[in-house]
Amino acid sequence: MQWLKNNSVMLLNTGSLIGTMLVTSGLGFAYWFVADRLFPLSAVGLASAATSTMMLLSSICLLGLSTLLISELPRNKGQEGTIISAALILVGLVGTVVGIIFALCTPIISKNLQPIGADLPSILLFGLGIGLTSVTIIADTCMIALLRGELQFWRNALFAASKLILLFVAARLLAEKTGISIYTTWMASNLISMLPLLAFGIYKAKKTHRSLRPHWGMMRKVGHAAVQHYILNLIYQTPTQILPVIATIMLSASANAWFYTASMIANFIFAVIGSLTTVLHATNATQIHTLPQKSRMTVGLSFGVSLIAGIVLIVGAHFMLGFFGHSYADQASWSLRILAIGALPLIIKYHYLAIHRIKDHVSKAIVPISIGSVLELVMAIVGTRLWGLSGLSLGWVIGMYIEAIIMAPTVFRTMKGLDIPAMSLLEHEDLALAGSGSSSQEESISISMKMMAIDSPTDMIRSIVFIDAPTIKLKKSELYGNEALTDAYDDATAPTIKLDKASLRKAKAAQTERELVKKNLPATKISSDQINEFMNAPTIKMHSIKKK
Repeated sequence: MQWLKNNSVMLLNTGSLIGTMLVTSGLGFAYWFVADRLFPLSAVGLASAATSTMMLLSSICLLGLSTLLISELPRNKGQEGTIISAALILVGLVGTVVGIIFALCTPIISKNLQPIGADLPSILLFGLGIGLTSVTIIADTCMIALLRGELQFWRNALFAASKLILLFVAARLLAEKTGISIYTTWMASNLISMLPLLAFGIYKAKKTHRSLRPHWGMMRKVGHAAVQHYILNLIYQTPTQILPVIATIMLSASANAWFYTASMIANFIFAVIGSLTTVLHATNATQIHTLPQKSRMTVGLSFGVSLIAGIVLIVGAHFMLGFFGHSYADQASWSLRILAIGALPLIIKYHYLAIHRIKDHVSKAIVPISIGSVLELVMAIVGTRLWGLSGLSLGWVIGMYIEAIIMAPTVFRTMKGLDIPAMSLLEHEDLALAGSGSSSQEESISISMKMMAIDSPTDMIRSIVFIDAPTIKLKKSELYGNEALTDAYDDATAPTIKLDKASLRKAKAAQTERELVKKNLPATKISSDQINEFMNAPTIKMHSIKKK
């Protein structure tokens, strides 16, 4: 229970991301099921192509802010509203412009996409859809950065429910049921889901007397870092986006359907790992000294979830894929089993990315991630050529394991605290604060180090420097006032010292008078409300550091 309490912020925010995935996936399945039943097949085909294009273009239009803001918002306390508003306006405008340009080019790109650019309303709707999708992704990112995961969960739940309701309404009221009509319900639902979040932001800004005016100076300041995040995000996402294309080109469209379904199921495990590392990034963006402890926790949880879910998928692969049809179960069962094993190296890769983002070493991660992405694709192509569909999954997973071997030393060093300032000094050493009952034979030591105090909502750290702090040594007889009582207590159960106000007042007054005499200042009295009573103070247990 204490462990759950200490890590409640991380667990709740991770749970909100996983809950969002479950809700949007479940209601998303219902959405397309209803669309298949109430709209013509051609309309559903156009809508699915339009929404897939929308998701791809919106991810390109994020400009690296989807990960950069997780670092920057915790580091700019009091300016969150101004930074968020600037980011939302920026990606919204970029997404809308890119969407309009793409819609105008659809007659050239493909005849099947021509309805998107057929007239001005369709062009504007498509552009606004991409702009709004970009805005919602950034808004969700900001909620995680602020450790308000419940807000992004309810926004996504409202979006998924609104989308389904609007689809029913469109099917009943519209005389002409087109793919653009389905696409419009998606866009309108994004807008509806943002309205409560916008109202909440305005309310909080007024209550705290903080501005929501866009902070464009911050956008310019982080421009270089945003470019690095942008490049890194595109590179590490590339392999998973290209794998279905490899299946289609080298095998067949049917093989791609089998592979896509298997990867969709495996993505539930991958999403849990991604959620844990995203929250790890958010909770340690300003407090790098907690990274070893937090990373050990997220690696452990990721490994446990991957192990349990992997066993379930390996044993039940044929049964799960059977829901999609006999051909899926027969052709993609081994592909799903192999993908489930790929969760283990993915733990290392995701933590490697999170660690470099937390440390602001994004540029150092670009080359290793680039090499790893190329390796994944090469191994996937080789595997497909040798063993078909199962080989596609096997080649990709082998590439991931090779990549994980290269990245593992960085992750393990961070988990041990060897790469964290002032933490490597503590590795494998003993530090003790001599307190009540400590041995009189211990030699006092001098050490300068940074300690970390806990700030409640996020377990964040405020740096406090202890330089050459002396230790206090008390004999048991002095502590209890009676030699006969010393045997009744041991060092571990020794109670804390309670000083009455009168003693504190006299000591404080005497000290103040001595200081005032030195300064030739008149004596002043210390009021009783300035005296604090220290009672039942908790003790701090540490291991001693021995000088080398």
